[in-house]
Parts: sequence; C-alpha cells; structure tokens
Amino acid sequence: MEMPYKTWNDAIGRYFFRPQYAGQRVFLTVDDDTVWKISQGNDFPLRCAHSDHAVQAFVAAVRDELCRHGAWSFETPREGEYPLFLGFLAIQVLAAFKMREEPPWSATAYWGRLGELLGDTTSRRPLGLEENRHQALWRQGLDYWANDLQQGRWGTVSLPPYAPRGKQRRDHVGLPKSQALLTSADLTLLPRFYHAARLQPGEDVDEAFLLEQIQPLLKKSSLFRPHAQRVLGDDDRKLLACGQIREHLRRGHWDEPMGKARLWLATDEHAPQRWDGGLMVGNQVLPEIRLPEILGKATYSYASGKTFRPLHARYYVTVRDAFHGRWEERRHAKPGDEVLLLTPQREVELGYKHIYYYVAAEEDVTLYYADGSNAPPVHDATTLRGLPQGWCALQFHVRAELSAAMPSWCRPWLYAPPLQLLGGLRLARQTWMAGAGPTVLVRAPDGTTVYIDGFPCTVVGRHVTPQHVPSLEQPGRHTVQIEGHSWLQFQVIDTGVLPERMIAGWILQDQGWPSLEWQGTASDSLSSTARRIQGPVISDQGTQETSTAIPLQRRWLTLAVQLRGERTGKQAFSFAQTDHASHPLVQQMQQMVAPRRPWCSSIAKH
Repeated sequence: MEMPYKTWNDAIGRYFFRPQYAGQRVFLTVDDDTVWKISQGNDFPLRCAHSDHAVQAFVAAVRDELCRHGAWSFETPREGEYPLFLGFLAIQVLAAFKMREEPPWSATAYWGRLGELLGDTTSRRPLGLEENRHQALWRQGLDYWANDLQQGRWGTVSLPPYAPRGKQRRDHVGLPKSQALLTSADLTLLPRFYHAARLQPGEDVDEAFLLEQIQPLLKKSSLFRPHAQRVLGDDDRKLLACGQIREHLRRGHWDEPMGKARLWLATDEHAPQRWDGGLMVGNQVLPEIRLPEILGKATYSYASGKTFRPLHARYYVTVRDAFHGRWEERRHAKPGDEVLLLTPQREVELGYKHIYYYVAAEEDVTLYYADGSNAPPVHDATTLRGLPQGWCALQFHVRAELSAAMPSWCRPWLYAPPLQLLGGLRLARQTWMAGAGPTVLVRAPDGTTVYIDGFPCTVVGRHVTPQHVPSLEQPGRHTVQIEGHSWLQFQVIDTGVLPERMIAGWILQDQGWPSLEWQGTASDSLSSTARRIQGPVISDQGTQETSTAIPLQRRWLTLAVQLRGERTGKQAFSFAQTDHASHPLVQQMQQMVAPRRPWCSSIAKH
C-alpha cells in the first residue's frame, strides 16, 4: 500500500517542527535513517519493514505528487498548518546527503543525485525544478512560514545568503546543503563529546567556540562518526554543523546517558550517626566526589533549608542581566558585560592586577572577600557576607575593546564573539522591543559585509545600526550572518506589556551574598526534573528576594511602554509617576520626548 504524499508531508512536519521547539533553530536533516524514523511514528498509518522500503515509499510519493501536478507546485503557506512543500524540500536534502564525496558538494553531484532519486536523469533540472521555484520553495516557503508566519512557535530556520560574497549568481545547492549536516546517529554520540569538552546540558555557546573545542577531538572515533568527521572538517559545512550542535546542547535532553555511576555509603565506626559516601564507576571510587557534594553544600545560618552548590572550579563567571537585575552564571564574559567573577583568594592578587590593567573598563574593579576571612592585599577591598570562606569576588565592566596581549589567566573566561548585539531596549534573552532594536558589532577581521535576513549590508566602523538597516528594529525574527563565520538570531516584538520580573540568580544586596530573605517552594515538594543548578542555589528550590531598586534597563522599557501608550491614547503618563524621576536617565528621557514625536524615533537618535 502506497502512502499519499500529504501523509508523508505532514509526518515530516510533525517530526521536525513542534511547539516544544519554539524559538529554537530546526535543521531539516532528512537522511535515510530519518525517513525510517518518520515512518515508524505512532501516527503513521503504515509501518515499513526496512529503512530502504521507507525511503523508496517516500521517494515514490514525492515523484507521484510531482507528476500529478506537472511541476514543483508552491502554495502560499498558512499559519498553524504544515505547508505542502515540506516533502519537496525533504527530498532535496536527502539528495544532498547522497552526494558523492568526489567532487564534494558540487552542483553537478547534487542535481545528479536528485535526478536519480526522482527517476529523471536526462533533464538539466529534475522534473522541471527551475531555479526561481527552487529559491521560492526555501525562502518564500520554508523561511517565511517558520520565521514570519509562525513567528518561530514551532522552531526557526536559518538559510544561507542569497548569493555568496563576491558572486552575482544565487546559491541554489547551498540551500539543501545547509540542512544536510549531522545525522541522528551522529547526534547520539554528542553527549560523549560534551563530557570530554566539559560542556553542560542546557548551556548556550557560540559556534566559533564549539569549533575550537571540536578540532582537537575530531579524529576520535569514540566521539565522532566518519560522517561527522567529514562534515566538521569541511569548510563549507563545519560552522553550520556547529550551529546544529549548539541547538542540541541547548535543548539538553538526550536519549543516551552520559555515563553511569553507583552511590556508595558507609558509617563511621567511631560515630555511628555520621555517614560518608560518594560515587563509583565500576569498581573504581571517584575520590573527588563525596557525599556532601552529592547531597549539596551545608546550609548557611541565614538560608536555612536551602541547598547550595559546591565550588570546585578555579573561577565562576556571572554576568548581570540588566533587565532583571540578577547575576546569571555564564561560561564566558563578553565585551560590555557587567561581571562578578568568583575566584579563590589565593589567586585574587594576580587576578586583580590582570583585570585592572587589561580587562576592566576605566580600570575600575571592586574586590569583595568573605566575611570572616583575612583581607586580601588589595586597597579598598570590602567584606561580603555569604561568600564561601577562602573565595573572593571581583566586580567590573568588560572593556568594549580587548587587548591582543591578554594574560593567559583571563583567556579561559573571556570571549569576544565575531558578532555581538548591543544597545536597544531588550525585553528578554535575544528579544528586543520594536522601534528600539540592537546594533550589530562585527569583530571578524574580514567582516566588511553581513547578511541580515539573507540580504547583504555594509559594515561601517565595525557596526551595523538600525538607522542604516531599519529591519533591525522591525517586528519579526531576524538572522545576522557573516559568510564563513557564525550567525545570530534574535526577535523584535511589538508589545505594550513587559514580562514578569523573575529573580532566580545570584543577587548582590546590601553587602549580603546571597540575600538574607528567600521566597519559593519547599524543596521536598518539587520533582527531581524541576530542579536546575543556576548559581549557588538550585533554582525552583528557593529564589532570592530582590532589591527594591528597579534595574535601569527596566526603567527605560517601562518609560518607553508608557510613552507609546500616551501617543496612542491608551494610557496617561507623567514622569512624576516613577519613583526614580530624579535619575539622570529619566531626565534624559524627559528631554528626548517632544510632543507629537514617535517615542521610537526619539530613542533612536540617542
């Protein structure tokens, strides 16, 4: 029994695009194994006995659909429905996976494989797939449907620029090639690589950084299959594949475990009420992991019942979220970030000098040390309650331009990405307010042109601003890309409601670390899946009370929303309504706003 094309088309849609992938990048990686898995879905009406049978059935369904319509039909997609061209795109990616290694990724190899699949080896383009229709299926079809019409609610897609730099002809083969990356079998092994590279589930790292971690490990067959080694060693595909790995790491839930260990427990013969314990792998005891580390740090007197995260690394990087006013742990600090760096006191003297001279903006560094510890040999050091004994915290802003002669002590926790979004009014992670979008900072040495939503834009003074590219502050999902380098995705939304302010990070309040007051649900009422380590406390087990001061970024956003409401007659507004009307930022906003002037244009000029 043959399955109709629409059955395959919708099954492909359900496999790749789901509500749980909202805001995440989706890659249409359709190889033989993926077609087989799709055919084994619970909602698929007929199970194929073998993967070859599934591929044959899928190809036959596409071929019959093309012959029935006489062309690669393109119907305008509709919101909330899977578009009818997903099967057409899937067979193009399948052809890209079947391309011969010699010559690699050539146009001849791609069109030849597609023709073989569809049984048309005599035509220049299989079954009349002319180039304009090929582009439309991907750009006006998939890109528009996933990113604009659906607003990324089932996942987003990233496509290559219209034409490679320095070329006038459009890149047709690059479209399916951008999806023919790591297979499901390759992804299954990735947790082993994460463990070797010390990457944490749920972590978000840049593609360029991932590539640095991959290169020294790429030849290890226990971490990467031969296909993955070819893809990650190919200059045309390696950064695209790193984007795929980035999303896989961010999702942080995989079928394969990263390893297995057994818990061991013992009692002290001299103190029967005292327990000891740890972890074992096989018959080998892991000496660095003991029972306190498994069950959590001992509670502090001012945080009764809260389990703290043990500290083992040489440093911990936290970056201040300007919107929420909290300190969030990150792998790296970036230029422009406000940072609180935790480090052992034995290293603080050297670290303070390096940060002061090479990293901190205006050479401004504040040093905190644990209450009850000996003061470090640094002028104006301040005690901070809540820091673990023997630890210090360095607070500073990272300079916008970092020196090439960066000391080795700073390099592990500092990273200057090729692309960075700055300024504007940010509502949430990678989300800006309409009319106040970000500026793109380009650090790549050859970054004279960037592609924004597929269109080339000239870089002026290493920046691309909303004034030069208005789409940066227009509602929708946007992609910024440098050819041969990593890319960024962000969204701009038109809203008059600010998201709820949530506090679940490391809060610095009244010289207390963490703060004295806590709020949240008791730990014994939470399931194990509800707990995630964030900062020194397991989040959802207790959140720290915030300071009464409203972060400046949120004040900007509040003012912007109120001003826009006044312009549309929805809400009366007076600067006297805010408790911080005397703040210079509020005074500046007051001077900027003139009658009958749009709030967004007033902000943009400053």
